[in-house]
Amino acid sequence: LSLVLSAFYSGSETALVSANRLKFEALRRLGSRRGKRVVKLLEEPDRFLTICVVGTNIAVVAWSSLVAIRLEPVLASSAIVLVSTAVMLVFGEILPKTLGRSLADRAAGWIAVGIAASEILLYPMVWFVRVIGRALARAFGGGREGQGMQFLLSRRDLEYLLASSEGTAHVEEEERAFITRVFRLGHQRVRDIMIPRTEIEAVRIDEPLARVIQKFKSTGYSRLLVYGENLDDVRGFVHVLDLLKKPDRWQDVIRPVLAVPESLSSVELLRRMQREKKSMAVVVDEYGGTAGLVTLEDLVEQLFGEIQDEFDREDRLVRRLGPRSFVISGRAEVAFLNETFGLGLPEGDYATLAGLITEKAGRILAPNEELVVGDWRIRVLSSSPKRVEWVRLDPVQKAPLAETVEMTKQRTREGTRSRT
Repeated sequence: LSLVLSAFYSGSETALVSANRLKFEALRRLGSRRGKRVVKLLEEPDRFLTICVVGTNIAVVAWSSLVAIRLEPVLASSAIVLVSTAVMLVFGEILPKTLGRSLADRAAGWIAVGIAASEILLYPMVWFVRVIGRALARAFGGGREGQGMQFLLSRRDLEYLLASSEGTAHVEEEERAFITRVFRLGHQRVRDIMIPRTEIEAVRIDEPLARVIQKFKSTGYSRLLVYGENLDDVRGFVHVLDLLKKPDRWQDVIRPVLAVPESLSSVELLRRMQREKKSMAVVVDEYGGTAGLVTLEDLVEQLFGEIQDEFDREDRLVRRLGPRSFVISGRAEVAFLNETFGLGLPEGDYATLAGLITEKAGRILAPNEELVVGDWRIRVLSSSPKRVEWVRLDPVQKAPLAETVEMTKQRTREGTRSRT
């Protein structure tokens, strides 16, 4: 019995230390009793380690005493020590620890039950050892009392949890979409979501108030960038509500704006905007010029989905004509179109729809020229010598199979007659 107990405590210690904490934390959050028991132990490692140490030592002492009593009449003292030590080392330490490591996840559940029972039986000794241990830890500058293992899940761990919950009811569809958007935001750079320079609405700092007000009316925006000589000289932005206060000079109510590099991650920009209480940031390129503009709404809608605001991306880039017909800006990103509208356009080294068209056509198409890409007929509505600006997408009308076969036969007969 003492050998079995020693094997149990030795193997339990190794199994609990080797157990997949992520797996049992997930089980706990899904309501598993086994997960709850194991996580409770792992959150207090000094608790189960003390129980295992106390239990192992009691078992070892009992084993040594009983073996000595039984074998003393037939073996010398040195032989008794050698035999008892060898048996305990192999069957009470090495084998249980090996099994505990290899069967950690499968055995952790029932091990937790055994450890809980042992805590009740060995409570006085366990309590005494823990008190002494904590006192020594404080005396020598050890960790805080009760400090356990923290479940700090890495990005990869969370992605594993999300993937493993696919097809189950454990993660709601909205929660799954939100977590997915969080991961995507972590990959995105500011350049991926910014309003490009060519689409920024702004006013010069020396414009008269009447013209600024007219700009607000014509754009429908509540905020406009303010610049000096050109857009590379951004002075801040003006909010339409500030103009309602009727300042002596509208330039006196210009608010400061953040300036951030294109390479900054979207997550870091969101944190910075929240920290500094800003709602708009100017994106600058490597030469210090203005590359684009990002609003707080742009970042938030990456997490929570489409938000209908004044700078709404879909309104700027896409206009729906019908269930499957669109007028789209050449600047629209192919990935954005596929994700938002399920167009199934091929993705490649290009990022925008204009890049896709130029890649497939081998040149910049002129207005009214058409191109078939996948299931879509793309007709160019406007273009410049440098890029395709606006296009119309309509689904390719595919003839029914029987009609296609009949048309093929008719062409074959006509070709035969002409040769005759």
